[in-house]
Amino acid sequence: ALQTNRLIVAQRQKKLTDSYISIGKLLDDLEIKTSAISLEGGEINVLTVNSLSQSIRSLSQIVFQVINHSFTKEDQARSVAASEFEILETIRNDFLDAYTQQNATVTDDVLFANMQDITICMVFSIKRALYAETLQQLKKQEDEFLLCSEKLMPQASENQSSLTHVQWLNTASEQRSRVFEIKRQVLILQASAKKYLTELDQLADQLTSLTSDYRQLIFRRFQTTADAAIVQEKRTINLAVILNIIAATLLFIFYWMIVVHGFGNRLTIISQAMRSIPTSDSDTKIRVSGRDEIAAMARALERLLEEALLTHQMATIDHLTQVNNRASFFTYAEKETERSKRRPTETCIMMIDIDHFKHINDTYGHDVGDKLLSSVADNCRKCTRTIDVFARLGGDEFTLMMPDTDLVSGRLAAERLRQRIEELHLELTPEVIIKVTTSIGISVVNLNETPIETALIQADKALYLAKICGRNQSK
Repeated sequence: ALQTNRLIVAQRQKKLTDSYISIGKLLDDLEIKTSAISLEGGEINVLTVNSLSQSIRSLSQIVFQVINHSFTKEDQARSVAASEFEILETIRNDFLDAYTQQNATVTDDVLFANMQDITICMVFSIKRALYAETLQQLKKQEDEFLLCSEKLMPQASENQSSLTHVQWLNTASEQRSRVFEIKRQVLILQASAKKYLTELDQLADQLTSLTSDYRQLIFRRFQTTADAAIVQEKRTINLAVILNIIAATLLFIFYWMIVVHGFGNRLTIISQAMRSIPTSDSDTKIRVSGRDEIAAMARALERLLEEALLTHQMATIDHLTQVNNRASFFTYAEKETERSKRRPTETCIMMIDIDHFKHINDTYGHDVGDKLLSSVADNCRKCTRTIDVFARLGGDEFTLMMPDTDLVSGRLAAERLRQRIEELHLELTPEVIIKVTTSIGISVVNLNETPIETALIQADKALYLAKICGRNQSK
């Protein structure tokens, strides 16, 4: 991104230099033609014209230097920002290493989250500062950056692996916020350039007015050579118009390069992506092309959306069995309850428990128990419909919610589940084969009348009845 930015800056400087040279050539041509008319007897004040020409030339040189200096400062600001990004990224990585190499506690989790939030806030403060258009916007980002750095200092001091970076945090705020100072200089230079461009327009207007007056004098004095005088004066007017156009073009080019370039639809796409909640891998793709800072921002946002999607999946899926977890089950139950209010139907709720699971766990170890849980969950899931919700509530207890299912259909489905699990054999060695059975409790309710919690209690009571009646059955 820095290399691309330097190429863009070089192109801007070349265009600026070409414009400055063009203005100089036009002014030289204007002065030569004015002197020639004066020598032919026209009542032209060459000193006034030359004075205005020199003023325009001097002011054009100042504008050239100011804008060129602002380009250099802008490039310097981006270079300093890149250095700051590397420091902040190193602090985050050090914290991540320290966090993963020790047994995390609640305090560690909070500290790590704080460090992540603070460093991300500092990175975005610098990025937004690079695109600030006013000193007020820049000051707001600088205050946010310094506030975050003050918060970051005590957090980093508590992490032994990041002590090498405390020295950077302990430096003077002016040193830490150097990128903001450079950007402030850029904004001041841009404001100065706009002021000088306005003055340049005024001088060009004065020159235009002056040449118009001289045209009238020449017309009255040299009627015999009116055609030649008009042609010559038209050239002078055209030069003045060209100067105005060049001045306006410089202002437009300056505005386009600084404000418009790299923004537009791409920022709109990024903004829409930031407000969305990803539900699949396709939702995390941001179609923003380019190799500049905005494209880099889009790629970074893609990574954040992918992490958000992964976090969502981790929050709703049981890690061991890869089925819905308890929280996810109750979320689906709430949706089914709302649907039942619109169209009341019967819903079958099952509680499924693996028989003698504690004995298997104690006898063969937790690894075998985990493998057994995964196998049972996988077989149960294969017996369900797409509209059913199968979840692990905890331990060896599973639940199944079957919408639009009465008691008869629920019993048939429970028996299919029980028989499939009964056919399941977990072979540890050729001599050791574990046979698995389950007990199932069934409850059929209208969720618009009976809460899901009550339905689970009823199914749990039925499960208890199946247990005391000999297990490996449904009740």
